[in-house]
Amino acid sequence: MATYGLSHTYNTKVGNQYIRGVSGGERKRVSLAEVSLCGSNIQCWDNATRGLDSATALEFAKALKTAAL
Repeated sequence: MATYGLSHTYNTKVGNQYIRGVSGGERKRVSLAEVSLCGSNIQCWDNATRGLDSATALEFAKALKTAAL
């Protein structure tokens, strides 16, 4: 959670149109973390950093590099 800057949202629901949850940027980071943690052998990423701030995008790229080794 710290890699994607989600530590402060540990007990927060993601939410939907009826339940207020994490923000849009946080929702994107939750999705990235969810796929990263699933442990699949092959992952396809299409424009994964769109909508992220530069610091989070860099952390995401570092996490992918670490996972690929």
